[in-house]
Amino acid sequence: MRRHRGSDDGQIALLLIFFGLVILALVTVIVDVTAVFLARRALQATADGASLAAAQRISVPSAYGDEFTSWLPLGSHDAEDTVASYLAQPARIPRSCRAGSLHIDQVVLDAAGQTVMVDLSCSVTLPIVNVVASAWSDGVRIRQHASARTRVAP
Repeated sequence: MRRHRGSDDGQIALLLIFFGLVILALVTVIVDVTAVFLARRALQATADGASLAAAQRISVPSAYGDEFTSWLPLGSHDAEDTVASYLAQPARIPRSCRAGSLHIDQVVLDAAGQTVMVDLSCSVTLPIVNVVASAWSDGVRIRQHASARTRVAP
């Protein structure tokens, strides 16, 4: 004689639905976090390139002055213009940044005029979350900092 204490019908389906939702949530988090990580790396490469381009742009009147120094003097307006013209080329804007969201937060020269510091930011669209929350979200704003220094080797 068999005794049935209760019906187990449908228990496996409930477990499959629960585990399916857990796996979907994990995949969503992994894909979106990876997208932000890759966007940060691309924006860092762009900020590095912009700061190097600005550091290579010396202030000609200061460089050919009377006094020789071990560093090349940079001009603040030259640095800002160089960073802006560097980022004006579409090939240098990271693909992961939303169109029109790349922003130059600041371009600063140190007091000695030999180090250029560049801060860039942009919005990144999350691949999965943005499909659901596109009406409420502009994506994730990321910000990167880069600096480059000019020195003359003796």
